[in-house]
Amino acid sequence: MAKSKRMYKQTSEGMSHRVFDDMIDLASTLFRNRKAAGADRLRSLADATRDYAASMTDLPTLQRQAHLASENIGNFAEYVLNTDIKHMVSDVTVLAKRRPLLTLGVAAAAGLAVTHLATTSSQPSSYKTRGQRTKKSKQKSKQPSAVARRTMNGSAHAHT
Repeated sequence: MAKSKRMYKQTSEGMSHRVFDDMIDLASTLFRNRKAAGADRLRSLADATRDYAASMTDLPTLQRQAHLASENIGNFAEYVLNTDIKHMVSDVTVLAKRRPLLTLGVAAAAGLAVTHLATTSSQPSSYKTRGQRTKKSKQKSKQPSAVARRTMNGSAHAHT
């Protein structure tokens, strides 16, 4: 009985690894052409950061930091372009094991961003914009506002 449980555990672990590997293979085929576009965007961000750093002549410390940031962004662009998805996932796994707090922070930020995007994209019709009015507000708009009534009353008293 213990042998059959061990066999089941080994086969279920093997299947989960195969499923994960298959998902990575699928993702790599889907994102292969997107990698080049992402690397190009990262390169343009690095160029823009480099240009910005060159314009900061009054703040030399900040200028050095911006140059360093532009170099790191450029290196990351090369990494994205020249690394396959499986290796990237492996690198992320190693990073997550070495720096769990950083991983938690990135996961929390990503979760907040996704939640924000999901809630704003799912509720635009329930919120009214400034230009839209309901029937009630249109009916109220026929009556003068409190400020308008005060000015009318004030002007009426001034004419008498």
